[in-house]
Amino acid sequence: MVVLGNIPIAAGLSSSSAIVVASAEAAVALNGLEVTSQQFVNFCGEGEWFVGTRGGSADHAAMKFGRNGTINHVAFHPFRLLQQLQFPAEYRLVVANSLVQARKATGARAAFNSRVGSYLVGLELIRRRFPRQAPFIQYVRDLDPAHLQVSPAWIYQMLLTLPVSLTAGEIRSQFREDPDAWKRLESHFGTTAAEAAFPVRGVVMFGVAECARARQAASLLTSGDLVALGELMRLSHDGERCFRTSRGRPTEPFEVDISDAALQARIADLESQDPARQDAARLELQPGGYRCSTEEIDQLVDLAGEVPGVLGAQIAGAGLGGCAMILVEARQVSTLCRHLEEHYYDARGLPRSLLLCQASAGSGLLSLEPLP
Repeated sequence: MVVLGNIPIAAGLSSSSAIVVASAEAAVALNGLEVTSQQFVNFCGEGEWFVGTRGGSADHAAMKFGRNGTINHVAFHPFRLLQQLQFPAEYRLVVANSLVQARKATGARAAFNSRVGSYLVGLELIRRRFPRQAPFIQYVRDLDPAHLQVSPAWIYQMLLTLPVSLTAGEIRSQFREDPDAWKRLESHFGTTAAEAAFPVRGVVMFGVAECARARQAASLLTSGDLVALGELMRLSHDGERCFRTSRGRPTEPFEVDISDAALQARIADLESQDPARQDAARLELQPGGYRCSTEEIDQLVDLAGEVPGVLGAQIAGAGLGGCAMILVEARQVSTLCRHLEEHYYDARGLPRSLLLCQASAGSGLLSLEPLP
């Protein structure tokens, strides 16, 4: 087998998923397997578990179901292609590679898996503390007011019950005597070092907000409101952000306030009679605290935000290195690229690494005619 590709490796752009999808396409074709597109996506996602990254299948779905000029809106568990939304022709997506690699086969894998573990623990704690809603909560996406038929304030109450952080030792002591819960948690926490910390509340809050942002993003694309979509990108990145950068000023550590007082303030906003306060407390407008960005990616995002015509920017992929993706007006692409080249790549003595991306057709087989 020969593999040829131009996706930067360990850059959060799914180079590993591309290999998995291409290999699967070849395996299905060579062996004449009867595999539906839905099965194909699920198998590819499971395949990456063999290298130890507890990810999903979104990258594989994007590759399998890609169509020229469109963005896929998908759902999982079970997998469904909900709609294919047109990407407006007057905008572009520029990907800026920080050139900091996030190799999931090494140290980044532990941090990535710790976030997945935090989701799992958070769900177990919420199910334990809210038994009436527990039968309807299987995934983070289920912490949705419409799904649970509760008020948004109730979701904040659920988040309030979560600890900001737990160690693996504390998790074991809480759940080992609960056979059903421990069965779901043991693979993550059974042999993890007791002192390893898991940022439960911030991660779950980020996941709840990201799901709300995904639902909102689809309607914004449908209505053509790319300005609001860019704002969701900014909020999403703040949930990943670790630093606030500004040219000519020292870099400052950044962390979203997820304290009890902050969540209680959001509940008070929702229960007020002030429409502005109620609007600001919407779940999709809360960054959360996933915190898997890097100083370099935070700088790329902040530099992009200085350019007129940039609507939003955020980290791509699982984080801990990789790229920033930037939504920009087509007429401002050159200005954006020059700005990033001067103030990031040239300033750091790095080779320039900018990709102008467009939505294209997905994976499939190519027929090559033999040479005469």
